[in-house]
Parts: sequence; C-alpha cells; structure tokens
Amino acid sequence: MENDNGRKPSVRTGRATLPNQVLWNWEITLACNYKCSYCEQTRDQKTPELMLSLDEWRRIWSGIFDRYGPCHVRLVGGEPTIYPEFIKLVNVLLEKHTVSITTNLSFDIDEWIENVPSAGVHIAASFHPEYVEAEEFLRKLLVLRDKKHQTVSACLVAYPPYLEKLERFRVFFEEEHGVLFKINPFCGAYNERRYPDA
Repeated sequence: MENDNGRKPSVRTGRATLPNQVLWNWEITLACNYKCSYCEQTRDQKTPELMLSLDEWRRIWSGIFDRYGPCHVRLVGGEPTIYPEFIKLVNVLLEKHTVSITTNLSFDIDEWIENVPSAGVHIAASFHPEYVEAEEFLRKLLVLRDKKHQTVSACLVAYPPYLEKLERFRVFFEEEHGVLFKINPFCGAYNERRYPDA
C-alpha cells in the first residue's frame, strides 16, 4: 500500500491509535489467583515466569517505542495484576504506549484509581461467577468507568452450566448498565463431551 507521494509508509508514520498502532499481546504470567473449574490454561504457581526490574522493562519498552512508535500493549495471563509491582509497570508502559488489561478485577481498585492515570487504558474484565457475584463485579467496573473515565468491558466463558444464564447476564451488564458484554467460548471437557464442538 502506498501513500500520496508514492512511498510505502513506515510503521512510525502510521497513526498512534488503533487500528494502525502496532499491537503487542503480552502474556505476562500464566499464574492466577483464581482456579476456575473450566480453565485449563493457568498454571498452579504463585510467581510469574519472567521477572525483570522496572528499569529493565522501561528500557525494553522504550526500545520498542524507538523502533515502532507508540504501541498498544494488551496484558493478559493468567491474571496479570498479580505480577509484582503491576501498577508501577503499567505506568512505565503508559509513558510511551497505551494499555489494555484482561483481568478478573480481584485487585484493589482504590489503589488503582489513586495511582494509574485514566488516559490510554482499557479494562477488559473477566467475570467468573465461581468467585464473585455479578453485582459486586459490576460495581467495580462502574467505579473504574465513572471515576477514571476508562473504557471497560465484561466477558464470560460460555461454560455449559452458565449457558442458560448468558442472556440474563448480557441484559444485566449491557442493557441495564451500558457495559459491553462479550462471551468467550469454553474450550475443554464437560460431562464427557468436548467443547466448543459439543
């Protein structure tokens, strides 16, 4: 694809926002503080696999900025917020990039609000009914949205015992409270059947 002067645009000349931003999907840890019955991906461990100092991460992500310009970093896991000094790490990323975080919202949202700027952050919250009621989960989401003006969404794994509740959850989050509600497929075994095939 060529621009108006006939030259191919470099990554650095692209827009600094999605969809033209370079996107990094950073699986920061497979460790998780939840042990959901339907999750086969997290490891039963307490510490992340790769732990570097904040200065080392700053050097790495500054180098990525020098090469690609402002990027969008999607932090996933496991549960990324259990990574040591996670709030400080997010602030390091926000010095040059934008961030989205897939999280179960088990972290201290008051500490988050006090220490993380509102701009450039999206919270993609994973709702796990085995660990939290919908009302409490929504309360945290709305605090993040209303006090920090951050973009938030909620998602739920389509685990077979939840299937009959999916529409009720969708109405609760999306229609009643204006929070985008997404459904992720369940991949695994339940009652001797493999999903999502079943």
